[in-house]
Amino acid sequence: MPADLSLVTQNRACVFSLARSRFALDVAVITTIASTGPWRRLPATAPAVLGAMPHPRRPQALAVVDLARLLDLPDEAVTPEAERTVLLVELPRLSCAVHVRQVLAVSPLAGLQPGGGNEPPWVAGYLPQDGADPATVIDTATLGHLLDTLRCVRDDILSLSATA
Repeated sequence: MPADLSLVTQNRACVFSLARSRFALDVAVITTIASTGPWRRLPATAPAVLGAMPHPRRPQALAVVDLARLLDLPDEAVTPEAERTVLLVELPRLSCAVHVRQVLAVSPLAGLQPGGGNEPPWVAGYLPQDGADPATVIDTATLGHLLDTLRCVRDDILSLSATA
């Protein structure tokens, strides 16, 4: 059953595991957290595009994006046996599902710590976690730009997920 995040207050982040690390994304761009069955593979798409899945609430298809590959993180093979957790992301002009290993928490964005300056451009900062390493917060504007580059690679497929 998908989790609806529309009632979660702003200034919160969804913390999840991916590529053996913790990451976070502002809940303002996440509409749903869902476990999904197999998605349909799509031919001739960018390596970061895993396939397509039906939208859980609307009659449309969504591109499923391998977030680890998109961010150029160490390879974490997504196999049929892998837990299929996706975050449905709504950005200006684009909706898609991004695959993550596991959702860990929804946490306040309070205490966001800036990076040291040597991080990739998609790093917005670090979110302290009780008893664990900080979560790397993904900058939503940069994420949108990276997803837009995938649309340029195969616009006819990813237009299935384009919003007005």
